[in-house]
Amino acid sequence: MALIECPECGKQVSDKAESCPHCGNPLRGKADVVGGRQVRAIEKTAKRFKAHILLSTLALLTGVVWMIGSCSASESESMSPWAMLLTVVAAIWLLAAKISAWWHHG
Repeated sequence: MALIECPECGKQVSDKAESCPHCGNPLRGKADVVGGRQVRAIEKTAKRFKAHILLSTLALLTGVVWMIGSCSASESESMSPWAMLLTVVAAIWLLAAKISAWWHHG
């Protein structure tokens, strides 16, 4: 067992300790010490995934509003097939974007 210096408080700590017993700073796990400073990896969702999620959500909302509007405007006719198509395609697009973002960070 060796002693290392805590990067936060500077006191001696066992190299097998999960966290510093003096200040509670995590020493193991996702945090790494590089050049005496603690570095943590933060996963960020790429802008392209955010753009796909935003655009597909807007398309889905547009399709739903269009379907509701076509039903209430003319009750004798059925809802617009284009509105239904837009809604279904947008829902599939949103699901694919969510799965892609999840898979990318998996």
